[in-house]
Amino acid sequence: MDPEHNAPGNASRTTLKIPLQEDLEWDNKDLRWENREMEREKEKMEREKEEMEREKEEMEWEKKEMEWEKEEMEREKEEMEREKEEMERVKEEMERDKEKMEREKEEMERAMEKMEREKEEIVQMEREIEALKRQLQQQQQQGK
Repeated sequence: MDPEHNAPGNASRTTLKIPLQEDLEWDNKDLRWENREMEREKEKMEREKEEMEREKEEMEWEKKEMEWEKEEMEREKEEMEREKEEMERVKEEMERDKEKMEREKEEMERAMEKMEREKEEIVQMEREIEALKRQLQQQQQQGK
């Protein structure tokens, strides 16, 4: 054995060895604990990141659905506009047909009035012919 090994100055070296070893063990435990904590935080952050990704995808789908709905509404609006225009064309056509029928009706009424006048003229002419026949007969009878 070394004579200085048991010397008072050397004793502190051997007694310090145990507390340093304990400190190292505690440091190791602390580091393992911190590692586990960091690992749990990392896993938590991963889950949060995945959740945010899912929410982002869901929002993108919702956005696409809203765009599709908007496009569908635009198509429906355009279809309604076309139907409205078609109804306007039909209405205008019906109005033209109505006006045409009114003109035809007026023409028929004028034609009927003309025929009535012609009929009256014929009746008048027949009366005049009858009167002329009677006058002619009277003249013939007087001339005999």
